[in-house]
Amino acid sequence: MRSLQRLLLVRRRQQVRRPPSSAALPAWLSASALGVLLIVLLLFTAGGAYARLTAGLPSLQRLEADLNPRDGLLLQPTRLYDRTGQNLLYSLESPGIPRRYLYLDPSNPEHLSPYLVQVTVALNQPDFWASPGVAWRSLTDESPRTLAEELVSDLLLENEPAGLRRTLRMRLLAAQVTAQYGRAQVLEWYLNSTYFGRLAYGADAAANLYLGKSASQLDLPEAVLLASVAQSPALNPLDARTAALENYQTALQHLLAQGVIQSDTYTSAQQAALNLQAPPADAVQLSPAFNRLVLDELYARFGRGRVERGGLRVITSLDYDLQRQINCAARTQLARLQGLTVSGVQDCAAARLLPTLPPASQSLP
Repeated sequence: MRSLQRLLLVRRRQQVRRPPSSAALPAWLSASALGVLLIVLLLFTAGGAYARLTAGLPSLQRLEADLNPRDGLLLQPTRLYDRTGQNLLYSLESPGIPRRYLYLDPSNPEHLSPYLVQVTVALNQPDFWASPGVAWRSLTDESPRTLAEELVSDLLLENEPAGLRRTLRMRLLAAQVTAQYGRAQVLEWYLNSTYFGRLAYGADAAANLYLGKSASQLDLPEAVLLASVAQSPALNPLDARTAALENYQTALQHLLAQGVIQSDTYTSAQQAALNLQAPPADAVQLSPAFNRLVLDELYARFGRGRVERGGLRVITSLDYDLQRQINCAARTQLARLQGLTVSGVQDCAAARLLPTLPPASQSLP
C-alpha cells in the first residue's frame, strides 16, 4: 500500500516539474508579436508611399532662379527669334508694359505698395501671417487654398496632371517653401509672379497696364482693384470693365466686413475715381501669321499658361532677311496696283524685280 502511495506521489511531482509546451505560450505574447509585425509592415508601406510621392519633386531653388530680381526667367516674357537667334520676331507681352520685380520691404526704394500687401492677404488668406503655408483641413482638395500653395502650384507643378498625387505634392512643397524662406518671401514672390490678365504677370506690370502707374504708388482703391483682378484675371478692366468694377465693389464690402477698413474709408473708396487706362496698341510684327503658328505649337506642347508666363527663348526657322524682302515686295505691288506712289523701293531688292505693270488704259488678259 505504501509502495502505491509513493508511486502516485512521484508521478505528481514529475507532472509539476514538467516545462510548459510551446503551444501553451501566453496569449498576450502572441498578440504582441503580431502587433510588432503589423507596425513594421505599416512603416514599410508608408515609407514606400512617401518615396513615390516625393520622387522627382521639384527643387525649391527653382523659385530663387526664376524670380531672381535681376535676371529671373519669369521676369522675361516668352520671345520668338529668327533662325539666327539674333532678330526678335515677337515678344509675348502687353506692348510697352515691362515686367519689374518689386520688394515687400517698404524701406527698399522699389517696394510694393503697403496697401496692396495688406489687401492681398485680407482677400486671399486672412490667416497668412500665422499659417504654415498649408491648408491641412483641405488636404485632398485639388484647388490651392493658401498663397504658398498657389505659388508652388503655378511655378513648380504647372506640368503635372491633376490628381491626388499632385495635390499632396503641392501641399508638401507649400509647407517646405514657407518653412525654408518665410512668409514674407512667399508673399513677395506671389505678388511678383501671379497673373492679372492680359499677359500681365506680376503686380507692377498689372498696375502699369490697368492704372498707368507702378505698383509701388498704388493707393487703397487701386490696390483693391488689382487684388480683385488677381482673383478673376479674365474679368479685368480692359476685357470686362463692368465685371471688374463689380468685383471691386464686392472686395470693398469684404474688407469692411472683416474690419480691415472702416466705414468712412469704405464710402470714400466706393466713390473713388479710378484712372483706368485704354488698351495699348498692338505691336507691329514682321510675320504675324508665322508667329501665331509657332505659338499654337508651343501651347500644344507646353500648355498656354506655361508659355504666357514667360522665360522661354524660342529660335524659329524663319529667315529674317527673306521675310523682310517678301513683305516689302508685297507692299510695293499692292501700292502699285492701287496707283499709289511707291517709296523706299531702293532698299528692297525684291521689289525691283517685280514685272512692269501695263498702262492703266490697257485691260489685263
